[in-house]
Amino acid sequence: VTDKRQVHEYLSKVREGWAFGTEFTWFLCQQPHSPPIGAVAVRIRDGDAELGFILNPRYWNDGYTTEATAAVVRWLFTLPEVHRIWATCDQENVASSRVLEKVGLATEGRVLGGMLRPNISSQPREAIIYGARRTAA
Repeated sequence: VTDKRQVHEYLSKVREGWAFGTEFTWFLCQQPHSPPIGAVAVRIRDGDAELGFILNPRYWNDGYTTEATAAVVRWLFTLPEVHRIWATCDQENVASSRVLEKVGLATEGRVLGGMLRPNISSQPREAIIYGARRTAA
């Protein structure tokens, strides 16, 4: 997104999510006040937390996504309303699959018929569902 109006609309949506306690987005930066290099986002609905992340390819394989996502997963399981965390991943995205496994999510199944991932293709692509449930204390 390069249009300023779109950026402002997106940031307004992020603020609303935090205000309502239903959607949370963290921007990843290398240093305080430096430009974002990625983001981790969560949408909470009916006891489930849907997790997603994105990172500038220039910073792949440096551990940023794993570190940030692990912190978000730990935080989510401190929320009494969250019983399950889940995410989807393109079946060919080995690096993202590995991040999800490192932070404690396990393969639950496949998305029948695939999912539309506009950043990759205009056609639905095979996807894997990952998840983790709160363990009894």
